[in-house]
Amino acid sequence: MRLSVVFIFGLLLATTLVIPHVLSTDYTISTLTVTIDSDGYTNFEYKITTDPTVANITLPLIGSNYTNVLVTDQNETPLDYQILGDTAIISSLGSNVELSYTTQSLTNKRGDLWEMNVTAPTSISVLIPQGATLVSLSQIPLEISTINQRQSLLLPDGPNEITYELGIVGTKEHSLLVITDAETAINQAKANGLVVTSAEALLDKAKSDYNAGTYTSAEDLAGQAKSAITAITALASDADTNIKTATNSIEKATIDGRTNGLDKASSLLVNAKAAYTSGNYTEASTTATLAAGDADSATRPINNMVLYLGAGTVITALLIAAVLLRRRSKQKISSGALEVKGKVNLDSINRRFPNLRDEDKQLIKLLAESGGEAYADVIREKLDMPKTSAWRMIRRLISLGIVGERKVATRSLVFIEVNYRFDE
Repeated sequence: MRLSVVFIFGLLLATTLVIPHVLSTDYTISTLTVTIDSDGYTNFEYKITTDPTVANITLPLIGSNYTNVLVTDQNETPLDYQILGDTAIISSLGSNVELSYTTQSLTNKRGDLWEMNVTAPTSISVLIPQGATLVSLSQIPLEISTINQRQSLLLPDGPNEITYELGIVGTKEHSLLVITDAETAINQAKANGLVVTSAEALLDKAKSDYNAGTYTSAEDLAGQAKSAITAITALASDADTNIKTATNSIEKATIDGRTNGLDKASSLLVNAKAAYTSGNYTEASTTATLAAGDADSATRPINNMVLYLGAGTVITALLIAAVLLRRRSKQKISSGALEVKGKVNLDSINRRFPNLRDEDKQLIKLLAESGGEAYADVIREKLDMPKTSAWRMIRRLISLGIVGERKVATRSLVFIEVNYRFDE
């Protein structure tokens, strides 16, 4: 039986409850937060404390059809993970884990009312859309507050049904709510380094219709802008994955001595990265897939094969030495700091990458002014950026070959690659 909002508030004044936490042999869910957008999308954020002796954890996820998945440790370093059905297998390596994702599988609209049904493994914080009116809850909340003009509910574990009502469709108030939601999504995508020109154009049209008083059209255009952002984010994620796969395939072929056909693969990878930077994520994904295929099918030159068969031990030793020298030239660690020599050559970077975003240039300038390197947490603090945005920007510059990243104790050190430094 559902409880009225007035009755819930009355019970809250007289009830003191203890917030439970999910306990597992491998991990504990410290906090679980879900933010509901006005279009029904829900954004989940987990903070998980793990057993330091366990290398991997298996975490059941809420919902289905997950997008915008991000998994990091407590130092904001991305962790390897795999989604199998409704379960995430995370290589935690004994570190604490922060997990976030988006799903649209938990909400349903009936007439003017929206419902969200979620079965929580622990107490869960739910933020309903800004301007929404709470109608009913299936369980008594542990706490009710307001965060950033949104009503926040701390609900107990178990099945929870939340019913709420947005502004009436076609009204000034509701169209403003939808426009604000789309603008928030666009700003977040831009902060993550994505090119969202098409979505911004739709949002500008929505604002124009809103100012003209055509609120239904404004809502429709703002909804299209939000959908465009969702599609762009998914395409960018696929492209990023394919570029990393191609990079790994080319590196493996190089180490194996399979250089026939590798020039074509390398050229395709450069084109894929350029397409990604310009915001053409479909082309970037397709081109990177072709690059990976060419790298995987690359072969050894005949002369090299003869030498390999005649002196296998010598060549193996040379290959190992080359790999070690290559790694040493890119990342040498001494007393927790890199020994990459030379002043940063900003002119070389700007000529090679004329279309870098302003935030990318700010990071590169910060590294140049810091002797060519800085810790990731220092970068985020000086640039005043969210941790996920900073990490996505760093990963983008790593994929372009401008910067590298190395673990130093429990921190991540970011540095300008030796290719973009003056000789001393």
